[in-house]
Amino acid sequence: MAKTKPTRILVDACCFLVYVTGQVQDVRAARQLLEHIQDGEIQLVESPAILAEVPPKHESDNASGGGKRLLIRGLLESEGVEYVDLTTAVARKAGDYMVSYGLNSMDAIHLATAVLGNVDALVTLNTQDFPMGQSVEGVLVLSPEDFLRRFFARGSQPALDFEHNSVAD
Repeated sequence: MAKTKPTRILVDACCFLVYVTGQVQDVRAARQLLEHIQDGEIQLVESPAILAEVPPKHESDNASGGGKRLLIRGLLESEGVEYVDLTTAVARKAGDYMVSYGLNSMDAIHLATAVLGNVDALVTLNTQDFPMGQSVEGVLVLSPEDFLRRFFARGSQPALDFEHNSVAD
């Protein structure tokens, strides 16, 4: 049987950082997103700005958080990630989204990147600022939970290849 085309998504930094910090209410969905990326079921599409939002280390990291942050950074710098450069077209569209949706500049850049990168969904935990549940120029804006419900059946939780410490689900 032919392998289906992977779902293309842009993941907002908050979804990666919740995995690092282990916030109980959101870590399971963040971990499942990482599984699907690792398994090749999701094509991760990002703006290079994500590298500034998820630095390789942070003063607030404990030993576990710092290790997870490095793992996320390794994922973001892997060959499997497709980057959409911050071009004039992305900046113009981001400016439009700042006005029409009241987004801050970084969130607007991510939404513009998602639209111009032809992704299926922008996945974020920032439910107060983004137009959640809406389609913006063909890109669904969803929480990790809603994305997983819509695109993937719930299943088992195998260990992530890049994960050394188990995350409490």
